[in-house]
Amino acid sequence: MKTVLIVDDDLVSRALARHVVSAMDCHVLEASNGLEAFKICKENEIDIILSDQEMPEMKGLELRESLGENFTGKFVLLTGFAEQSELEIKPGSIDAYLTKPISARELTETLETFLELEISN
Repeated sequence: MKTVLIVDDDLVSRALARHVVSAMDCHVLEASNGLEAFKICKENEIDIILSDQEMPEMKGLELRESLGENFTGKFVLLTGFAEQSELEIKPGSIDAYLTKPISARELTETLETFLELEISN
C-alpha cells in the first residue's frame, strides 16, 4: 500500500484530497504546513506528497527543497498560480503541477499515473 502525504493549511482542501486518496486504497497522512510535513517525512516512508504552495511556516517549494535528493517519492505541487512560470521552480524538483481549485477527477488521474508507473517498474 502506497503512502500519500497531503500538505495543506486549508482543512477543506485536505478533506477533498483525503477522500480521493483514500478511495484509491492508499494510506493517507496529513500535515497543515510544510514544517509539519517535513517532520512526518523524516519519520515515515512517503511515496507521494500532495503539497499546497502557499502555507504558513514553510511553503510547498521550500518543503521540496528541504527534503533534498534523499526524497525519492513523487511531489505534486498544488497552487492557485495559473502558470508555473509565476513560481521559481527548479527543473526536476516537482513531478506534477495542479492549479487550484483541483477537481477530484484531475487529482485521481494524476495519482493513477504515478501509481501505474510504480506497478509497471
